[in-house]
Amino acid sequence: MLARNGIVVLLAFVAPLAAAQQPRETTVPDKVRLFLPYKAYTAEDNKRVLEMYGYLRVADISDGMDVVGLQDVGLVDPEIHALWKDTDKFSHRVIGIAVTARYVPTNKREPKLDDRTIGRWYGTLTSEAFMDVLEPGSILVIDAMEDGESRSIGSSNILSWRKRGMIGLVTSGGLADTDEIIYHKVPTYFRRLARGIRPGRNELESVNRPVTIGGVLVRPGDVVAADGDGVVVVPRERAEEVAAAALPFLDNITRERYIRETGKNPWAKPPAGGQPTMKLGQSLVFFVPDAKADADEAALSGYSKQGLVLARKDRGNRGGRHLLVSTSKPGEGAGPGHRVEYQLLAPKAVGELPDVEVLGLHYAKVRPDKIAAFDRFVAEKLHPAVGNLRPDLRVLYYKPIRGEEPGNYLTVFALSKASRDKYWPKGQDSDALRAAFDKSVGALADELRTYLVDGSFATGDLAAAVYESKEWADFVIVGR
Repeated sequence: MLARNGIVVLLAFVAPLAAAQQPRETTVPDKVRLFLPYKAYTAEDNKRVLEMYGYLRVADISDGMDVVGLQDVGLVDPEIHALWKDTDKFSHRVIGIAVTARYVPTNKREPKLDDRTIGRWYGTLTSEAFMDVLEPGSILVIDAMEDGESRSIGSSNILSWRKRGMIGLVTSGGLADTDEIIYHKVPTYFRRLARGIRPGRNELESVNRPVTIGGVLVRPGDVVAADGDGVVVVPRERAEEVAAAALPFLDNITRERYIRETGKNPWAKPPAGGQPTMKLGQSLVFFVPDAKADADEAALSGYSKQGLVLARKDRGNRGGRHLLVSTSKPGEGAGPGHRVEYQLLAPKAVGELPDVEVLGLHYAKVRPDKIAAFDRFVAEKLHPAVGNLRPDLRVLYYKPIRGEEPGNYLTVFALSKASRDKYWPKGQDSDALRAAFDKSVGALADELRTYLVDGSFATGDLAAAVYESKEWADFVIVGR
């Protein structure tokens, strides 16, 4: 709320004057030098980076900064602190992408600040032009260190900023209406209270230029995290590196939640010798060695120097004991034996591909007259349903490109050894898998049958029976 002498200043004056906002510089004068460039990031890239920070606290991020050589970089002065804390649901914690603004003290004076003059200032000199660049996931960072008693933030404008996508606010300046801000639970980190309105006290100097908050440089696009321990700013060009370095420092409770929700456990100790993994790719190229089932594994392992991964069959009825696998398209002569290439259908529907320990390869034959329709069915219905079926189980459909008949599709169950053992028949979570299939894809089973040749289904007590062909095999990654 913006108030003066106990009277609410009507913002009706502001709206018609917004178009009359103080003109911004559209060119840089010859005598002005700007040495810190602005870099734009896409909404998709911002979302991807923020997902890497979803489980991290300020303390974890600070530790990650230490690991990558950014000791004491980005740690905001603790004078900038949380306005409120929620120790039940921790809703005061916030991580987002910086949108910056800078207010400076004005050197202008008015003979009196009547309502019209106040409205003119709000619409021109001390506007909120940064609202136009707020996006979902933004943290608004306002540098207002030296603007005195100006309350640049109140309950009305902070709620309007939140409607534009702002998820939290950090400021070196002052704010008011703290009771209302706390009531609405807007994550807010500030230095001081202030009671004076902006008109006659400060001016908006810039939007999305570098600012300093609590002794720390903040640029638009940087990652900003804030919680009860304070505020930390991660340089965007180091954000992914820092997130990866910070993850091992999660507290035990958050570790358990991370493992439960993602199906990943980076803290688990690998068995002796370690279990090799392979990063799935949109392309899968298989080399089936012209060798007997007891082929010398050491000889085949030599192909790892050519970027091929060695996998060994340990379940199922597909012939051959070993496969050499590539997730790129290696040149001719890269591997021995028969070469088969597949391409992932509708990759956008499944997102980032996982690391796997086991490739569950299931072969399904699509009717020749249904191939184009089947591709659409996978893209529009099947992949959205099973591409992320469980945190540690992905079901992905690949189309033959070379070495197989056009209708011989491949269904890849992307697994760890642990998840295979717990989900498959009589495993501890096989009922959970059955329930996941029934909920996500049960209604699609009849439609799926219309695309496949007769007899392409298996039967049995697998929860995923209708998605399996009669020919299948699990291949465990045994070498890189």
